[in-house]
Amino acid sequence: MESDPLIPPPTKDDLPATPQDVVQPLTLAAIFMVLTLNPGGAGRDAVRSFCGDLSALLRAVGFRDIGGNPSCAMGFGSAAWDMLFGAPRPAELHRFREIRAGARHAVSTPGDLLFHIRAKRMDLCFELAAQIMTRLGDAVSPVYEVHGFKYFDDRDLIGFVDGTENPTGRAAIDYRK
Repeated sequence: MESDPLIPPPTKDDLPATPQDVVQPLTLAAIFMVLTLNPGGAGRDAVRSFCGDLSALLRAVGFRDIGGNPSCAMGFGSAAWDMLFGAPRPAELHRFREIRAGARHAVSTPGDLLFHIRAKRMDLCFELAAQIMTRLGDAVSPVYEVHGFKYFDDRDLIGFVDGTENPTGRAAIDYRK
């Protein structure tokens, strides 16, 4: 059986790695950060080292409010994956191509790293974003940052009250559009 390149093998001193929690319940706050890698081997090494430490950083911020339920999913662009990890690359990883569907338009934007930070409180999101940027330092440059927040009547950003139209749990993991 082939090993998953996103999950490093356990060492004698480590517990087995746990995959990222990509599907989480709706939260009241979120930050999306897109960063580019700066040129140079030192930046590459800093980002690779950071990957192993993200879960500890998340636990440290989450410890400040046990009920705050912070989460963070980290994603890599195609070019960044090749530079950071090389082969084998995930089978469906490719450069994001522009998508047009009627009046909707998803442009292809620069970006090597994506952080999707969520929590019940925005201050936890801010703190985690600040810690990530402090830790990555000169290895990256921000492209953009988008903040999400509680909306009227606890509606999600597409207007449904408390996510009633959004798949949850296993259905969210299996959801294909």
